[in-house]
Amino acid sequence: MGLLRASLVFIIGNFSISLMHPKHINKINEIPIIGNLVGYEIQKLILENKHMTLLIIITLVEFIL
Repeated sequence: MGLLRASLVFIIGNFSISLMHPKHINKINEIPIIGNLVGYEIQKLILENKHMTLLIIITLVEFIL
């Protein structure tokens, strides 16, 4: 893995960790259709499984890069 690719993975991982803060996760309810139907359940699952969420995000980033 090159230095540029490693730094991109670090930056995106750090950014996604900051987005998992409860005040940012509450914005899921503002999504028009999804927020009303399953917004609370999604928030609960993200907060309970932060490690798995971060792993999925980094895996998707690696797949794209």
